[in-house]
Amino acid sequence: MYNIEDKSNRYQIIWDLGRRCSYACTYCPPHRNNKTSPFIDFETLRKTMSSVAEYAFLYDNFRKKPAKKKLSFTGGEPTVHPDFFKLLKYIKNEFLILAEVLQLMVGLEIIY
Repeated sequence: MYNIEDKSNRYQIIWDLGRRCSYACTYCPPHRNNKTSPFIDFETLRKTMSSVAEYAFLYDNFRKKPAKKKLSFTGGEPTVHPDFFKLLKYIKNEFLILAEVLQLMVGLEIIY
């Protein structure tokens, strides 16, 4: 078995929740946001998070020590998703075992 070692001992997962956004920022390219894209249903989000967690466990099995993980949300604007805060609550309640501390940071990043 191979062991992965790096000096940063962390990795980041950037989760694109969709293209919906209520703003029209000049720096954001048109293909990154719109007001009409469908929302992903909560069950799909839940299954996706389970797959992300499974990947995190698998990845750590090949490391000399577990990596710090950073989960960030992007898209258009992730908070316009009607189930966004329900998803955050689900992640906190179901996957707290992944970490000693689960913290919601400014910018809607979860560090565990």
